[in-house]
Amino acid sequence: VIRFKFTDLKDLSDWWLIAHGEEVDVCVKDPGKEVDIYFTCTVKTMIDVWMGDFSYRKAVKNGELKVVGPSALTNNIFSWINVSNFSDLPPAEDI
Repeated sequence: VIRFKFTDLKDLSDWWLIAHGEEVDVCVKDPGKEVDIYFTCTVKTMIDVWMGDFSYRKAVKNGELKVVGPSALTNNIFSWINVSNFSDLPPAEDI
């Protein structure tokens, strides 16, 4: 379970992704499951990272994205959450 907190939104600022195998659900209400990773950032930062305009690593280093969770997952975010198919970057690239 991944929880996203978007600091620039007043309404619907919290989102959850629940991944189980190949299935992924998105929730805007707390699903009541234990969260594995917390992402905190603005919507723009998440879009920039997801589109490959900015890497996860750079966003974290610059303080634009805060990621909290087990280091086994947070050290290599790009290995389990790829950039968008619309990005010019190849999958799993973290420049």
